[in-house]
Amino acid sequence: MIGLSPEAANKKITDAGLYMKVLGANGSHAAIVASGQSVAADEKVERGTVIEVRFSDRSLTD
Repeated sequence: MIGLSPEAANKKITDAGLYMKVLGANGSHAAIVASGQSVAADEKVERGTVIEVRFSDRSLTD
């Protein structure tokens, strides 16, 4: 999910029969992208598993 928008990440997750819990930044502007997830991309999980996806706002600077 890394680099995907919240909408794209949610679609991939729900298409796989899973659920997404959003952590971090939220919203729909282009600068918000997935920066981490609770399950590795290649890890097998049961249908119905909740995947935590952390989103960051790339428009914010330190």
